[in-house]
Amino acid sequence: MIDPSNTDIILIPATTLELPVADMSVFESHEGMYVNVVTAGGDGDNIIFSEYYNFDRYGDAVVCKARSHLFQFTERNVPDIDGYSAHVDEVERSCVVIDDNNGSQNPDPALLGGIAAYQIKDSFTFRGGDVVTNLKGPLFFSYDRWRVQPMNYPSLLQRVLVYLI
Repeated sequence: MIDPSNTDIILIPATTLELPVADMSVFESHEGMYVNVVTAGGDGDNIIFSEYYNFDRYGDAVVCKARSHLFQFTERNVPDIDGYSAHVDEVERSCVVIDDNNGSQNPDPALLGGIAAYQIKDSFTFRGGDVVTNLKGPLFFSYDRWRVQPMNYPSLLQRVLVYLI
């Protein structure tokens, strides 16, 4: 892994990857590139932790463009086949996996993106809905998902307050 703090290495500027992408081919056109993952438009959405079920076992965490968290389609809509298909497509275009680029299982300690040793402590935790900023790294496709392996220390711990109305 390249150490971004090494001043002898000149990194090319990151290419902006705006989520959600217009279609899945945008991911493919950026494959292998050093990308900066951001949200498209100023609609108040952020890149947030959405799913981290596989974090402790495989070091993966899914981040998506959303306001607070992703909802199941039927939580806000009546069941509808076409609407559900559009919802699944939008979710796929809105998410990437932060990957530790390590194929081992149950790493100890688990590494968030392979750069920051994550251990459960009061001073360093994350949860669903936390905002991720400054997410930069190579984009690649593995295990049926688009993934970014951070080459920097992304800001991960901005809490999003959710108000239920």
